[in-house]
Amino acid sequence: MKNILFTITSAALLFGACSIDNQLAPSDDVHVIIMESADTVRPLPGDTIQFKFLASTNVGSLEKVEIIDKSFDFDVMPSDASFAMVDLTKDTLYLDEHGYFSRPINTVMVFYPFAVPKDNSMVGDVLSMTFQVSNTEGKTGTVTSCFKVGNIQTRGQFTHTSGYFYGCEANRAYKSDDSTFIKNAKKIDFLCYWDKETQKCYFINPTSEKAIEYMDTKLEGTGIEYERDSMLTTTFIECPMDFSDINDNTINQLDFSQGVDVLEFPTNTTSAVIAYKNSAGRRCVLKLLIYDFTQRWEAKHDFVIIEEEKE
Repeated sequence: MKNILFTITSAALLFGACSIDNQLAPSDDVHVIIMESADTVRPLPGDTIQFKFLASTNVGSLEKVEIIDKSFDFDVMPSDASFAMVDLTKDTLYLDEHGYFSRPINTVMVFYPFAVPKDNSMVGDVLSMTFQVSNTEGKTGTVTSCFKVGNIQTRGQFTHTSGYFYGCEANRAYKSDDSTFIKNAKKIDFLCYWDKETQKCYFINPTSEKAIEYMDTKLEGTGIEYERDSMLTTTFIECPMDFSDINDNTINQLDFSQGVDVLEFPTNTTSAVIAYKNSAGRRCVLKLLIYDFTQRWEAKHDFVIIEEEKE
């Protein structure tokens, strides 16, 4: 009975709307469909990303792509657009500086690039761009694509040798026994070293007394002075949670009010999760893998907040 009712209802809708001829007649409109949204792509300030949309026409051919509205005054790059769902073995397909296709096509997926300004104040903003695609018959179709500017970066595993500074923004270590760390002071988040006597690995705030004590010994006889005031202050907490469950909401809700200057872990630590926040506003969550036989630690870096703190 349910099948019969469904068939009758569908038929009534079809005939009630318009005739069969009108339903089957080819449209001369240009159809444009967006392929991604702000929910799936979150670029960072300074990233170059692509707006992706599918355009097609049944009459004539696609002629031009133009931007008729945008939410931010960013540069567009029509000549850098790339394409899919079209025969690219024929003559080269491109958009000229005015947005015209280089040859006739009826259907194409367009990857339209633009550079997100390197402006951390844009974090959380939704950028939008409205495209209009026209065909040779003068018909047009429009679509608006949006992206939310994020503040999240994912880092892969990193092997850290004992006695180095580390900075998550560049995902690199800085030597602590020469002037390298001085030139990169504002990029450094913490000091890490492995102590043979205690058999522990230490994560240290660069402006703490423990960092000063360690660096005074490290730099003895080098003529290099450790200037605490030039370093960033970092606060650490332990995170009793599964690293795979951490997302942007999790890290933004982390409470650093009980943070400490130093965290220490024994060797053969393989699953500890810690987080830190520094005076530049950067945050990072690390999954620690500390091995005694290599005298090093490895960390998986994720969810790096690069937005500077607002007053």
